[in-house]
Amino acid sequence: MTSVDEYLAMAEEAKEDNAHVAYLTYYMAAIDGIGRNHCAAPKLLEAVKYAQILKKNRDREAIADWGQNMHKQVGPTNLERAINLELGKLRTSVKQNAAT
Repeated sequence: MTSVDEYLAMAEEAKEDNAHVAYLTYYMAAIDGIGRNHCAAPKLLEAVKYAQILKKNRDREAIADWGQNMHKQVGPTNLERAINLELGKLRTSVKQNAAT
């Protein structure tokens, strides 16, 4: 079974290759491995920040929805404000692109 650290390493390799789906999938697997508690907050923040570079609205919206659900499960942390800010940016970019 793949460990959290291995998933994070694979995510960084995927990032270097601009493999967006792989990067986010490995981050999702890492968060699942952490157990969806407050320790997952930094990883959730990284994944949501990364999603800003996705080109398609549908992709950004899917990550925003997933991030919102994970955020509820991660619970309150000292990163809560940062996560909410990044989720807001992601949702705003989806709305702005839909309007154009």
